[in-house]
Amino acid sequence: MRRFLISVLFSTITILACHADDGSTAEVGGAYNFSKNKQIRMVNETVRIYLHNTFFIAIADFVFQNTGGKTTVTMGFPDEGDHTMNRRCIRWFKSWVDGNRVRVSFKYLEQPDPDDEERRHEGAWIKKVAFAKGQRRRVRVEYESIQWQSGEKVRGAFYELTTGATWLGKISSARFIIDWSNVTKFQQPIVCKGYDEVLVPRPLGRQFAWVEFKGFIPDFDIWIWQIPAFWRFRINGESVPPSALYPYSSALPKGDPRDLLVPIRSALELLTDAYYLDGNWKNPSSGLFRDKIVLEVDPDTGPSFSHDFLAKLKRKPRLKNVREFDALMKVKFVYIRDVVIAAGGTYHYDAVRDIVDIHFPNVHSRSP
Repeated sequence: MRRFLISVLFSTITILACHADDGSTAEVGGAYNFSKNKQIRMVNETVRIYLHNTFFIAIADFVFQNTGGKTTVTMGFPDEGDHTMNRRCIRWFKSWVDGNRVRVSFKYLEQPDPDDEERRHEGAWIKKVAFAKGQRRRVRVEYESIQWQSGEKVRGAFYELTTGATWLGKISSARFIIDWSNVTKFQQPIVCKGYDEVLVPRPLGRQFAWVEFKGFIPDFDIWIWQIPAFWRFRINGESVPPSALYPYSSALPKGDPRDLLVPIRSALELLTDAYYLDGNWKNPSSGLFRDKIVLEVDPDTGPSFSHDFLAKLKRKPRLKNVREFDALMKVKFVYIRDVVIAAGGTYHYDAVRDIVDIHFPNVHSRSP
């Protein structure tokens, strides 16, 4: 499964909370597995996600249309569980059909193996929904979930949209409303289509925004990142995914975005995508840096820009001790503005949009 694969590749992610569209399920030997339904269509959905510092609450409203005769379907809402803490992700779960509360139970997707710590809690919240011929029904789910966590400081919410593909045809519209008014320890959340395609939500207020998709079969999920430091960049007009913070989730940028101090390996990732593992997003400045700047390995702090390039910076790199859980590690920081200017680019903080625009002349986008 893609979510588990990502958690392996990015080993700093220690908690992966998985929640999704109500999907069509079939019961086999007491366990539930997702299967394709060829009669019931998910017409639309609206998902409201209320972020907090360590958890989130989601309210999802769906409209389903029966395109055939009388039938009863089993709807399942997946919960893969948090294997690091030996528990489920979802703390409580409720559901309604046409305004009436319905019974929901947790069922394992496969027979649980008590010795498999990574999968022993995989399951789904299950309910039966009956449809008359041609009937349209409204389904609501509400739940509270823990967040996924990277290192000690970076957190986020995950919503699995791909289970919506188990229903007939395309979804006419899916709207996600994100509310971070209860968040006190993080910057404005970064919303991504999939793991790394940064979306630009439409504002509804100072701490509310929404994104919408129309006429689609869902083949992607929604990731929401909460980072307690500034990390909002565009390079030649393209938004940089928050995963470029890898590999230091505890060594975060410091200072004002107008003159930000950044871990050097995050600077490498930001400008060269040298360590980017997923590969869907292509950095427009990557070729420039790989062609003109030789990467070297510092014996104390790991990969770095070459000594010749670092000598061009207006200010020297700064070495800082950073705590990662119970260990101290030495991390080299650079002023990212100095790096951009030394490479022939421009650096501008847009206070209205709260984003740093980096531009390199004669560098073109390489994104798909």
